[in-house]
Order: sequence, then structure tokens, then C-alpha cells
Amino acid sequence: MDRQFFELSLARAWSFRRQGNAPKAVEYAKKTLEIAHKTDPECVMIALEFLGSSYETAGDFDNAFQCYARTLETGEKILRHYPDDIMGEIALCSAYAGLAGIDLKLQRYERAEILYKKLYDRSFKRLIPRQCDPLPMKENKRFHAQSCSHICDLYLATENGTQAIKYSHEFNLIMLELFEHDGLDPEIRSRLLTSYVQHGRALELTGRYQEAINCFDAALPLGEVLIAEYPDVYEFTEGFLSSLQSSGDLLSVLGNHAGALVRYEKGYVMVKGFFNKNLNDETAKFNLAVAACKVGGAYIYLNEPELAFPYLAEENRLYLELVREPSFKAEFYFGLSISYANLVLYYQQKRDMAGAKNSAHKRCDVLSSLAEKPSANRKYKLALKESFLALAKIYRNDNDHLSAKLFTDRASAIHISAI
Repeated sequence: MDRQFFELSLARAWSFRRQGNAPKAVEYAKKTLEIAHKTDPECVMIALEFLGSSYETAGDFDNAFQCYARTLETGEKILRHYPDDIMGEIALCSAYAGLAGIDLKLQRYERAEILYKKLYDRSFKRLIPRQCDPLPMKENKRFHAQSCSHICDLYLATENGTQAIKYSHEFNLIMLELFEHDGLDPEIRSRLLTSYVQHGRALELTGRYQEAINCFDAALPLGEVLIAEYPDVYEFTEGFLSSLQSSGDLLSVLGNHAGALVRYEKGYVMVKGFFNKNLNDETAKFNLAVAACKVGGAYIYLNEPELAFPYLAEENRLYLELVREPSFKAEFYFGLSISYANLVLYYQQKRDMAGAKNSAHKRCDVLSSLAEKPSANRKYKLALKESFLALAKIYRNDNDHLSAKLFTDRASAIHISAI
């Protein structure tokens, strides 16, 4: 009976995760862990890993790290006594992935690479047939595909195109094989979509633009079908949104802003529809802010400031709401700084220098508060430096050379402290 309660509680927690409701997922993951302690060690291990990933989704990296560390300890303990125990193996690999994921988000790339390679090596060994393997080979391939995806994320973040292509290509080949045998499985279709997007982004890094566009285009129909069949599963919505925005970003880089706009608007409409049904969903709100930024930015590039402004205003409003949330998330503040940068471009196109200065100052204020955080990394400090230089240029163009020098000096100080 306890096992049944555990599975029901876990399923409930998963349902909130799939809907993008991170706070509720954490709440039910805690309840699931309480039930697991009354069940058996295997359930405790599963619940710990899920609670860690739920904390991570909610942006609480400290608690997530602790949960993953406990999961890793449990997995190692089991495997010392039972080397072929599949639950111990899964716990160990899930902990590696979780800990590395946090290191990746905090830009601790060397640590992330060590953990991801440990995960990759362990999952690769599972592709070698064994007499007593408790998992079918299909599950082992899924497991290894996910490890390829993880390490590809790392190399995309560090802009190592050659390595990113290697692992994204392997990821894509495994998912194509699984799709050929079980093309109706929504999880396989979702991961196949992700593999196309990752491989496309890797190809883009190395300048192979047409091949990258082909990958993004291959992902689009998979996403359209998934969200038509499963409109309430938010991870499928996010996957399709990623394919649309990645495709749009590349078209924008190539100067095809009209083509990029078509994809951005499609993504915006999709995520707006989901957000309207889940107004308190933080993840959906963040994705809507990003989508509005993409559409507004495309209109700015097309020199259509009047059409851009409603999207830029919505982007700014959403980020202002997000930074008022109790939990601090650096990406929300960084997004808010980008929204002010976009408004600067809007006001400059409208030849409203007062509006441009005001937005530029607000951008500097947001980045200054972000750079002062103990967890601030080089990216945010250099963004602050760039924002001071941009504001100095606005003052210089307005013949206010004293103010221009002030912000140029502040930029120079940021440059020295960031190196």
C-alpha cells in the first residue's frame, strides 16, 4: 500500500512539472519523499533525485545540489554491494547529470565537463549487451542518448562547435533509430526534436548554416504534431518553441529578418495561448517574455518601431513581474536588462533621446544590482561594462561629453575587475 501511495504522489508531482508549475512540483516532491521514507530505499532514491530536479527547475540550486549529492551517495552505496543493480546505476547517473547541470548553469564549465563525461562513459557501457541486463536495450539507448544531449549542452554553452557536433550527431542517430522502431512514443518524438535542434545549433556554430536550417526545419513538424496531441504538456510546447526560435535566430543572423519574424510570431502565439490558461506559471511567463522580445526585436530590425512597441512593452512588463518574485533568478534580471536595451533601440528609431537615455539608465541599474550579487559571473559584469559604454555613446551623441566620460570611466573600472 505504501508503494502505491508513493507512485501516486510521484505521478502528481510529475504532472505539475509537466505543466511547468515548479513551486507545486517541489511541494509534492517533498510529500513524495516523506512517503518514500516509509516505503523502501529505492523509493527514497527516486524521490531524492526528483526533488533535486524540481528544486533545480525552481531555481533553488543550493537545495538541488544537496538532493543530488544525497542521491549520488545512495547510488554509490548500492553499487558497492550490488554492482549490477539498475536502480543504483540510474541514481548515480541522475546525480551526475543533476550536479553537472547546476555547474553548467553557474558557468563552472570544467566541473560540469568532468561529471558529464563520467555520465557519458557509464551510459555508453550500457550499450554493450550483457547476459543479466535488467533493462531492454531500447531503454539503454534512451539513457545514452540523454547523456549525449547533456554533454552537447555543455559544448554549445562554451561554443565548442566541433565537440558539440560530435555529441549532437550521436544523439540524433540514436533517436532516429528509436523513432524508426517506436515512432508513436511521444517521449521519443520529443527527444528526436531536441536532437535536431541541438545538432542544428552545433552546425550553426561552425558556419554550416544551410545544414543547420535543414535540422531546424526537420524539428518543426515533430513539434507541431506533439503540441496538437498533447497541448497541456508544457515540455513539448517548450521543445517546439526552441525549434522555432533557433530557426528564427539563424535566419536573423543571415539577414532574413522577415523569415525570422514569421517563426518568432508563431512561437509567440503558441506560448501566449498556454500562458493565458496558466497565468501564474512562472516558466510560461518567462518564455512569453522571451517570445515577445524575439518578435519586437525582429520588427526593430525591419525598422517598424510602431509594430515593435507592443511586444517590447509586454516583454518589459513581464520581466518586471518576474523580478518581483520572492526567489532570486539571475536570468530574470538579465532578461529585464535586455528588455531595456530593446527599448533604447525603439526610442532611438523614434528619435526620442530622452526615452533612450531613461531606458539606458534603467538597464545600467538592473545590471549593476545583478553584478553586485555574490554569484555574479563574468557574463553579467561584462554586460554591465557594455551598458555603461552604450550610455556613454548616447551622451556623446547628445554633446554631453562630461556625462559620456563619467560612464566611460565606470565601464573601464568594470573591465579591470572582470578580468
